[in-house]
This record gives sequence, structure tokens and C-alpha cells, in this order.
Amino acid sequence: MRLGVLMIGLLGLAAGPAWADGAERLKAFGAFYRELGAAETNYAIQVELAEADFRNETRFALRLQRPNLLHVRTMDDKQGGTLISDGKQIYTGLRATRRYTLEPAPATFADWNTAGRALPTPGVDLVIELLGRQAMLSDLDTLKHAGQETINEQPCDRFVAESGGRTVTLWIGRGRPWLWRFRSEADNVRMTLNFEDWRSAPPPAEAFRIDPPEGMTKVDSHRPPRGARPTQAGRSARPRPQPVAAGQPAPAFEATLLDGGSVNLADHLGKDVIVLDFWATWCKPCLMAMPVLIEETAARKDRGVVFYAVNIAEQPEKVKKLMDGKGWSFPVVLDRSAKIARSFGVGPIPHSVVIGRDGKIAHVHVGYSSGLRATLTAELDGLLR
Repeated sequence: MRLGVLMIGLLGLAAGPAWADGAERLKAFGAFYRELGAAETNYAIQVELAEADFRNETRFALRLQRPNLLHVRTMDDKQGGTLISDGKQIYTGLRATRRYTLEPAPATFADWNTAGRALPTPGVDLVIELLGRQAMLSDLDTLKHAGQETINEQPCDRFVAESGGRTVTLWIGRGRPWLWRFRSEADNVRMTLNFEDWRSAPPPAEAFRIDPPEGMTKVDSHRPPRGARPTQAGRSARPRPQPVAAGQPAPAFEATLLDGGSVNLADHLGKDVIVLDFWATWCKPCLMAMPVLIEETAARKDRGVVFYAVNIAEQPEKVKKLMDGKGWSFPVVLDRSAKIARSFGVGPIPHSVVIGRDGKIAHVHVGYSSGLRATLTAELDGLLR
């Protein structure tokens, strides 16, 4: 769910009958960000899944200056990433992979197209929209002023838009019209951006200097094409296994479990329905998907469904700490060298594989969506008939 897409069209609009009482505040909000020359802020993104009783928060630091200078980073020294535009190049660095890319910077924020980009710092696309195009979003049918509320000790006007089962809410300061909170709600997922402070003084010039940390490797892309790895500085490209597709035999493997036992997938092939989920503790979408996988496979355990979470290349102590903290007790396969992941052609995670009783891949899922439960339920029940 892209935050910038949800924001587009809420900015710089003319007055309309559904929200005439707040039209002037909204117009001032759009004009304020169009004219803003520089700013600094810290913000936090909260993701909540009501159905799974899941809540996660990540904090970011942001600095920007027109026409195209930007620095945003995750305030976690071990995970997340950094995005910097020095006016000539855009640096995108990911701490988990120790890789970075460089590409030409657009001339202005209005020229910056975030659509389809794998941004390491969620929420920055929303800010770029505020500073740039402030384009219309036609699929929001209603937009209304919904009263006043205090956010971060700031008196705010609250605006609400609803469309197609999605609700978008903005809290805009009544003094200087800073955006103090943005929220998107759809299905059972609620995503909130809380801006902790805003300062309009120009950041120091060194904030926009690109200087990759020691140990980072330059690559052509963070999203290598299927079947090939990106070319790295000083290394030649090498082919990557194709994902094992539906209808193909599931690769067998033997591995150690987190609890000290072992698993041989061949013991299940031909008699059980197997769900494998390739994941890592740093992968937030993995953690969002996990409760659904746990519950739906456990509900069918007596009917011959088995579940293994295949952790990719992490220390057992780190995995156990997360498992204990969440009260999880399902079997975890330790894929320390990522050999099992490679045999299944795993790229982005989460990557889930459903294997039928015939030992063949029945379904493959990459990424997390709010419709995972309904999809997995239908697939498992279909295989159990």
C-alpha cells in the first residue's frame, strides 16, 4: 500500500460542497508545502493489523531543501536504509544487504516519480508529493472537514476522505499548516505516519553529501531481474535459480530446526500438505504474514497440513529471541547458508510455498497482502478435499 498514492489529490484542491467549511485550511495547506523551501522532521510509521493483533513502529529522520536535496534514513542502525539526493545523484542504501545504488537525481521534487520504486524509507513518497506535484486522485469520492483535534500539542484540523472501503485521514496544524498525522485504513490494516516535529531552517550542506559507509557494495539495482543477480562492483553477474513454479516437484532438503531437532522434507512428500514460509526477523512484511500462516495451518494440522518457517541466513539466537518475544512455537528451519532458499528460487521475502500431497508445488506467494488469509484458506481446503 503506497502512502504517496493515498495522499495524491488531497492537496491544493478548490472548495467543494462536501468539505466547504475546511476548504480554506486545505488550500492554505497545499500552498504552504508548495512554497516551503527547506525543512527537517522526524516521523514514525505505525502498521497495525487488527485481525492478528499486530503492531509495528519504525522511526525516520528527514531533511530536505529545494529544488531537489533530500536525506531520509531509518533511525535503526542495523536495519532499514538511507535515501540521499545531493542534487546530482540519488543514493539508495539498504543496511540488511549492505548494498547501494546510484542514479541521476531529478531536477525538482515535482519531477521525482516514486511510483514503482523500492524505497528503503517508507513515507518519503508522501513528503515528495507534498513538495512536488500535489496531483489529483480521482478515486477519493469524499473529502470533508471532520472537526479539530490536538496532535503533538498542536491544534489541528482533521480531514477525512473515503473511497472503495479505504479511509484516509489528515491532521493539519491550525497555526502553520504542517502535516502532523496521516492515516490510511483499509480492510484490517491501519497505517499511520506521526510527524514528531517540523523545522523550516535549511539543513547543513553536509546533510546531503553522499558518502557510502565502509563495507557497502555498489549494485545496479536492488531488484535484480528474474534469473539473474545484479552486477556488483568488482564482481561479475551470476545466474540465480528460477523460482520453482506451480506444477513442479518440490526440492527435497534436510536441515536443522531451531529447537535442536531436524527435518527431512522427503518424510512429508507424498502424504502431507506442506506450507513453507521463507522469512527473516528484519522483514516486517514477513512478521505481518506470519500470524495468518500460523493460524490457518494449525487449524488444519489434524487433517494433514504441516508448516515450516524457513529462516534465511540469521543467527539462531536472534531468531529465538524474536520467537520468545512473540510467544511463537512453530517449527523453524535454519537455512544458514540460504541453500534451501536458492533451491526454491526465493528472491524477495516473504515467499511462501504450498506443496500438495503429490509432492508438487501447488501455490507460491511473494510478499504480504491483506487478502492472504482468504487466499490461503481456499488453497489449503482445496488441497485437502
